Amino acid sequence: MKHVKWLVILLALILGAGLAFAQPGTQAQNRISAMDTNGDGKVSRDEYMANCKLGDCAKQFDRLDTNHDGFLTPEEMEIKQTEPTEKEKEAARKFQELIKSKLQQKP
Repeated sequence: MKHVKWLVILLALILGAGLAFAQPGTQAQNRISAMDTNGDGKVSRDEYMANCKLGDCAKQFDRLDTNHDGFLTPEEMEIKQTEPTEKEKEAARKFQELIKSKLQQKP
């Protein structure tokens, strides 16, 4: 039971730190501004490709461009920043299972 308490405290600290640094809109707007070379407030595929350094840039752009208009807006960037990935969902599910199993083992 003592371990579960520490796990819960650790998780709360991690989530709290993430929320403290996450500023929805601001981060997305900063990313847009950094890539928006023509100043129109959105990022075209060409602008994104010129700034993308890692991974399959075309796939990343397509995943972010939720309305498929060929541009990324701060709203699209913000949505993708706040939605958990499948990997994050799986990690959360495993953590919940661990907590349940620890709670069931209490003496």
